[in-house]
Amino acid sequence: MSVSINDYIKYFEESVKAREKDSLGHGNTPRYPMVMFYFGQDAEQVAKWVFENLLIVWPQYERDLLSFCIPEKSDDKYHCVSPTGETNTVDFKTIQTMVSKLFGERSHFHELYGLQVYFCLDTSSVKSANEIYQWLTLSKDILAKFTLQKMAYFTLFLNEDLSHKEHGITNQILNGFEEYPIEDINNLFILSN
Repeated sequence: MSVSINDYIKYFEESVKAREKDSLGHGNTPRYPMVMFYFGQDAEQVAKWVFENLLIVWPQYERDLLSFCIPEKSDDKYHCVSPTGETNTVDFKTIQTMVSKLFGERSHFHELYGLQVYFCLDTSSVKSANEIYQWLTLSKDILAKFTLQKMAYFTLFLNEDLSHKEHGITNQILNGFEEYPIEDINNLFILSN
């Protein structure tokens, strides 16, 4: 009986998938394909920090964790953050192609019927609450470009350091959500220092 290289590859892929199924509920692997968008002037710095920390937990997903930065609201180019921390500029069609590959036959994800889309904004460089709502609007526009089933999450990293000149922005933000509905975002997380 001869065994080909393709047989070995298939065997190891099935073994990895079987081990991952055994680990369900333990929180050590992502369930769904995901893409992360970071907004604002500090986007690349935040993206690199998050990416480094995710790789500590999920090193096997290095090529499957997609991170994109949008430093300016008017920018229609996205800065893709690679596992090495390097960035290159891509358009949305390229992002869609990269996301499609997450749903291929060699996918490591347990669930392939939806995409998790994460939006993150550090408020350190935000001047007004209106800016945040502009980023929320952009996130809705990005979501609309994906044609598949998606779950969206928006995370605000509030900088409430007393030395931060805009520390009063927190109340503006929290009071303003009534004016700016966020119905397309399943979850909004507000993290503060």
